[in-house]
Amino acid sequence: MTRLLLELFLDYRHYRHINAQVNQVPSPFDQTIELKQHQLAAAYASAKLSSGAILNSWHTIILLLWTFGGGLDLLDQLVRSQQASPITAALLAFSIFALIEIAISIPESLYRHFILEERFGFNRLTIKLFIFDQLKGLILSAVIGLPLLAVIIWIVISFQSTWWFYAWVLITIFQLSTLWLYPVLIAPLFNKFSPLTNQEVKTRVLQLLERVGFSSKGLFVMDASRRTTHGNAYFTGPGKSKRIVLFDTLLKTLSPDEVEAVIAHELGHYKNRDILKMLLVSSLLTLTGFAILGWLYQLPEFYLAHGVTNQSPYMALLLFGVVVSCYTFPITPILSWRSRRQEFAADRFAAQFAQKESLASALIKMYRDNATPVTADPLYSAYHHSHPQAAERIARLLD
Repeated sequence: MTRLLLELFLDYRHYRHINAQVNQVPSPFDQTIELKQHQLAAAYASAKLSSGAILNSWHTIILLLWTFGGGLDLLDQLVRSQQASPITAALLAFSIFALIEIAISIPESLYRHFILEERFGFNRLTIKLFIFDQLKGLILSAVIGLPLLAVIIWIVISFQSTWWFYAWVLITIFQLSTLWLYPVLIAPLFNKFSPLTNQEVKTRVLQLLERVGFSSKGLFVMDASRRTTHGNAYFTGPGKSKRIVLFDTLLKTLSPDEVEAVIAHELGHYKNRDILKMLLVSSLLTLTGFAILGWLYQLPEFYLAHGVTNQSPYMALLLFGVVVSCYTFPITPILSWRSRRQEFAADRFAAQFAQKESLASALIKMYRDNATPVTADPLYSAYHHSHPQAAERIARLLD
């Protein structure tokens, strides 16, 4: 409840802040963003805040039903009645839980894509594609997640007091493997990736890569326009599998020099080893989580305090996964602050290897075309935003 109240308070502050400035484009954007575009961004953000507050409250109710409402305990009793082996029981419990959660999330996804995004002109997703995405995601989760869960349960049973360490090692190996597999196996299941054919953009980017000293498996354009009008760019894959990906929507709105500057920013993340740092932080947090769970796993009070009667390996993992966010939210602003620092550093890198004015104009176009407000409540931004506020970011970039 503490997290919910805090986030509702921040949502309220941000909502008031945005709508207090809805009739005037703040400086320095008053010459580059029209008032109607600024008002569209305010309306879009307000709609997301309003629906987000409702969904946040709903998710809290669901969490309470799973725990104090006896949902997990009822699930545990159902699984125990099958008298299955520990691994089979775990697979059954997690499968039932996942299917219920998916059933709950589908109306939310339908609302987000076909009402909210559609209302503001961003949705390109069809019902058919939505269904295929859901089915592919479900199959992929089952194919990858269930064997991984089975191994973790085996580790818990086999290693007892030190299981948490070996489980962490397994998850770390899995995360590193995913870095290699995602660009070549997983991402193509959902999107089509074509080689970049725009010669002017391609020439600029290849020259940029040469200046930076970055070797890549290729420059690819992703068919993001099948689902949305939002634009973005990223690079993915470690080692020799590195590749740069541009949304096709981005190429339609940015000039070649602006695309070059955006990619220079993404290369800044690579050269600053931000992905490696992110992996290290994630790994340390995962290790901490498993270590805490390794201690809680043996305490009956952990289960009873959250509405579960019996101890078991699968219920320890499931219960911890359900409630962990209730206890870890205080680190959210720390992670957000760290991410904003990395964005500033990547901007500085881009300014060295591309035109900083081009990056600034590209960012402004992306704020405008994605209907991102160029102003934000300071407390809301400090807690939630992984990227700096627009005015501060542009000012630092052009300084």
